Amino acid sequence: MNARSRTTAAPIAMLLWEIFAQRRAAFVGLSAVFAAGLAISTCSCFSPGPHPMVGGFLTVTGVLLIPLIYALFNFTHLDKKTGQAGFPIRLFTLPVSTRTLITLPMLAGVAAVAGFYTLWSLVVLHPLGVKFMIGWPVLVLSVTMMCYQTTLWSLAALRTARLIALALGGTTLAMIAIIPPLVPEFSHMGSLRNGSLVMIAISIGAYLTALLAVDRQRHAGGHGAGLRRLIDRARELIPARNAPFASADGAQLWYEMRFAMFLPIATLLIVLVVWLTSFFFGPLSAGLTLYTLGIFCLVPIVLGGIIGKGIWSPDKDLPTLTLIRPISDGDLIFTKGKAAALAGALAWLVLLILTPAWLYTTCDASTIASTYQKLDQIPYIPAWSLIGAALAYCMLITWKALLKPAPLALWNRPIVLGAATAFTMLAVLTVIIILTNEPRLFLKLGRRLVPYLPAIMLLLDVVFVLKISLAYTLANRLTHRGIISHEHIGTYFVIWIVATLFTTLLAFIASFAISAPGVPSLYVATIATLLALNSFPLVRLLLAPELFSNSRHR
Repeated sequence: MNARSRTTAAPIAMLLWEIFAQRRAAFVGLSAVFAAGLAISTCSCFSPGPHPMVGGFLTVTGVLLIPLIYALFNFTHLDKKTGQAGFPIRLFTLPVSTRTLITLPMLAGVAAVAGFYTLWSLVVLHPLGVKFMIGWPVLVLSVTMMCYQTTLWSLAALRTARLIALALGGTTLAMIAIIPPLVPEFSHMGSLRNGSLVMIAISIGAYLTALLAVDRQRHAGGHGAGLRRLIDRARELIPARNAPFASADGAQLWYEMRFAMFLPIATLLIVLVVWLTSFFFGPLSAGLTLYTLGIFCLVPIVLGGIIGKGIWSPDKDLPTLTLIRPISDGDLIFTKGKAAALAGALAWLVLLILTPAWLYTTCDASTIASTYQKLDQIPYIPAWSLIGAALAYCMLITWKALLKPAPLALWNRPIVLGAATAFTMLAVLTVIIILTNEPRLFLKLGRRLVPYLPAIMLLLDVVFVLKISLAYTLANRLTHRGIISHEHIGTYFVIWIVATLFTTLLAFIASFAISAPGVPSLYVATIATLLALNSFPLVRLLLAPELFSNSRHR
């Protein structure tokens, strides 16, 4: 090896060691979990009979470990002066090209996530009879890793925009990854080849974006690198409001909608991307059309749970501008709730406007039309009323998802809020993976719970009574301390009662369409009704004003 090769190899080795050394304990733990999973799978294969529970357990474990790999390759460094977490600036002094600086972490991340998924599927799960696709998920996971790192490095100076980009991109790519298991014809009509070309194009775009962004940061001396100036110029092109606000609540609502509008905008972008992709793939089949329509319905709900954090706490700390405004804690919380409701309604309005045009131009809507005809045959209930009720329920669930982060965000504990958000996302992802691959696990669990149904119903009754009692106590304390007015308390109680009654009625009607072998229909209807009674937030929204008041005056 000549002197020049040694000079180049030393920084490359240092960069690889930097990736490992930051989280060496987590890497060792990941290797230990993989070894444990391999041992459990090997021992189970030597014992007679099928092992669905072991396969399901290892499937969920693998799903939970994949987000951990992405976290391990969060190759960023927090700049304490600016509060920005982007590409480590200290590495800009290494005598290597910018191309090398970003290529090595990207290749390491892609190799780690692709290698783990392949080995876990083939070595751990396949001997137990649990079979997953290899090529398509590996491609999607690899592209996701590249987009993930590109977003972290390119949007370091824009924390809110980075959060939205991660939520939007992660949700879209996760939904794309599970298309083949749910829609088998996707692999037989050339769409898999076209989809692979799209994924490769996205990966090339992500790599070039990261290269340009990091190179500009390297030569401009920081993560901003002119990006904020460009965004400020773009904002100047948007017409600003010149008329005075009628009240302080109106001004605060205008301010809160800056963050809440990310939800309808993100929904619009996802629908447009799917629409353009549909043109590229050609007319979508009936099965793929139905699947994509279901995904559209989940988009506002899933994004609402992520974007809701930005509504309640747009920055790491409570903004000084919010703390000093002449508006009470209760008025501020009530205004944030109105902004969340308006954002959720606008997101669904986007879907209602664009989805029919998407169905008409690029889809085979025969399955959807036949489903509508079957609904229209139900006596005494028009099909349009059922669809309207389902849409109203979806809007309520979207609003609930936006309200969910309120207490933790206003408590001003970013670590706790991040952990709770990650746990929720992992739980939802686990349920989706199990439903798409091992739905029998839920059926077996339900059958085992049949003897305990009376106790479960009693527990749900107790939870509902405690919920009402705690809400009444909190309402009295908040009004006594002057944190929130009686008018706001009464308004939200009316909204909660209407939403709960509507949800309970829907759950009671839908329970009779659910057939559970060995379970009396009365039990199913009762449990569905009790779950609906406890589904809409009450205590959570009453905790928010008190937590915010404590953080505001601390």
